Amino acid sequence: MSGNPFNPSTTMNPDNFVGRSKEIDLYLRCLEESAVCNSSHLILMGEKGIGKSSLLRKFESVTDHSKHLVVRRDMDPSIDSLESLVNFLIRIIQDSVIQLSSGFRGIQDKIQALVRDNKIEITVLGVGAGLGSQRITVLQETLFKVLSGVYERVKSVFSSICIFLDEADYIHEINGAWSFLRSVFSRLTDQKANYLLVVAGYPGLKNKIQQVYPSMLRFLRPINITNLSLMETRKVLVKPFEKNGRYIIADVINDIYSRTKGHPFFVQMFGHELFSLDEPIIETPVYRSALSTIFERLESQIFGSYFDSLNSKEREIVNAFSKRPEHDYNISEICEITGIERERLYGHLSDMVAKHCLKRVKIGVYALFHPLFSEYIKKQET
Repeated sequence: MSGNPFNPSTTMNPDNFVGRSKEIDLYLRCLEESAVCNSSHLILMGEKGIGKSSLLRKFESVTDHSKHLVVRRDMDPSIDSLESLVNFLIRIIQDSVIQLSSGFRGIQDKIQALVRDNKIEITVLGVGAGLGSQRITVLQETLFKVLSGVYERVKSVFSSICIFLDEADYIHEINGAWSFLRSVFSRLTDQKANYLLVVAGYPGLKNKIQQVYPSMLRFLRPINITNLSLMETRKVLVKPFEKNGRYIIADVINDIYSRTKGHPFFVQMFGHELFSLDEPIIETPVYRSALSTIFERLESQIFGSYFDSLNSKEREIVNAFSKRPEHDYNISEICEITGIERERLYGHLSDMVAKHCLKRVKIGVYALFHPLFSEYIKKQET
C-alpha cells in the first residue's frame, strides 16, 4: 500500500490542495502590488483546523521564488514582548537570506552591524525597558534599518520579501505590537523596500484588533477562511484516490460532506481512514463499516480533550447545545436553556470559544464548534 496522502495532523501537501481560488487570487494580486511598492498586507482568519496553515503553505508554493523571497514561520508563546518580536523577525529574515546562497552570506555581517549600531543587543536581551520613552522608537528604528538593509542587499534578485506569520494571535498579546508593526512596514513601503506581511490567526483576532487599534484593519486586508464547498470537498477526496488508481463513489462523498459540513480537518480525517482500508473502490458498505473507527479516532484525538477542558458549568452549556447541534443560539436562548445568569454567562462563553468548543457566529450568537462534537457530548450523558 502506498503512503496515505491524507494527513489531518499536519498541513496539506500543496500538490493535493484544492479550492480557495479567490483567496489565492487575492494573495497573488497583493504579491504583484508588493513588487511595485504598493503593498497590501493580509490577515487570514479561521477556526482551528480550517486550513490556515495549509493555505499559507499553498501561498508559498504558488509564489514565483525566482522573483520573491518567502519567509514562513510559526509564532509561539516565547514571543511575548516587542523586544522578542523584533529579535524573532530579525532572526528569521537573516536565517532565510543566508541559507539561499553563499553569495548572500555577507548580509549576516551587515545585519549584525545594523543591530550593533542601534544597540539592539540591549533591547532584545530584555533590558530595553530601561530605555524608557525611547524604547519603542529605538526598536522601530532598528527593525526598520535591518529590514530595509536586507531588502537593499537582495533587491537585485528579488522584487519583494514575503513574511508569513502563523499563530499570529501571539502578536495580540504584546502591548502595542500592531501599531508597532504598522509603523515599521508602512515606513518600509514609503522607502520602496518591498515587503508583504501575511499573518494568520483565529476568527476573534479581527475583533480584538478592532478594539485596540482599529486603523490596523485598513493596513491588513482580511481573508475569512470558511468550510469547503461540496465541489471542493469532492476534489479533496477524489484527487488522492485517483492518483493511486482508486475510486470513491459519489454517495460516499455526499455523506462525508453532510457529516463534516466541508470542514477541512474532518474531511481529511474521513479521507485518511478510508484510504487506509486499501480498497480499490470505496463504496457505501465499505464506508459504513469504517464509520465507527472514524468516530473513535475523532473522540480520542479531538473531542475527548476538548470536553475534558470544560468545567461543570461549561459542560452544562455544551450539553444544552448538543440537543440541537446545528442551531445558532443567542444569549437569551442560552440563558433560558441553561438557567445561567447573563452576567456570568459571558465569561463562560468567552472561555469556551478560547477552548475551541464553541464558535461565535456573530455578536451575541454562538454554536458548537462543529455538529459532530454533539455525538460525543451525548455519550457523556449516558
